[in-house]
Amino acid sequence: MRIKNIGSNIKEYRLKKGLTQKALGELTGKSEAQIGQYERGYRTPKVETLKEVAKALDVSLNALLNLKENESNEQISKSIFQEKYEDMIIRASDELDIPLGTAKLLYQKARFRFPFDKDVTDYKEVISLIEAEIDIQGFEPWLQFETKLAHIKYRIGGDETEGYLWIETPKGTIEVSEGEIHRLNKEVNEFLEFKIESLKKSRPFHPNKTK
Repeated sequence: MRIKNIGSNIKEYRLKKGLTQKALGELTGKSEAQIGQYERGYRTPKVETLKEVAKALDVSLNALLNLKENESNEQISKSIFQEKYEDMIIRASDELDIPLGTAKLLYQKARFRFPFDKDVTDYKEVISLIEAEIDIQGFEPWLQFETKLAHIKYRIGGDETEGYLWIETPKGTIEVSEGEIHRLNKEVNEFLEFKIESLKKSRPFHPNKTK
């Protein structure tokens, strides 16, 4: 079960109700700015806030979240946390300018390496964990390969700490091992070197000057 687009759902039902962000904020005890942040996905509302929003919009909480009517509060809370986690990873990926799959895998490895009790609630904490993991290990070959795959709309998924990986392609998913990722990355590098050497034979070549 996954919640899809909490913010856009709030906006859709608010407009159907004919309310402004300010009016919805007044009905729920939130500011206009907070409602705007919810709708744009900058903040994820708590379950209690979502209940107030659903009541103000005359819809059920499950309808607001695109969930089945028999979903429990515990299941809803888990789904909201999952969406918030994915939002944080996306923002961290954008700020660090690395592929989303790479950000997810680095974060998973960091949480495995640095276990702690509290949940991560801010994307800046996600960035700190990812940067700490990069400082320790750098970009492993399969993470370098993930960056190359992103240019052709492929990505690596899975959880390396649990021992499973896959390559997502536009037409389907291929299960792979970490060793296969290493070999693919090496072969791609060798192919690039070969092509560059071929170019060197047919193009003007200017060697570096030695001191």
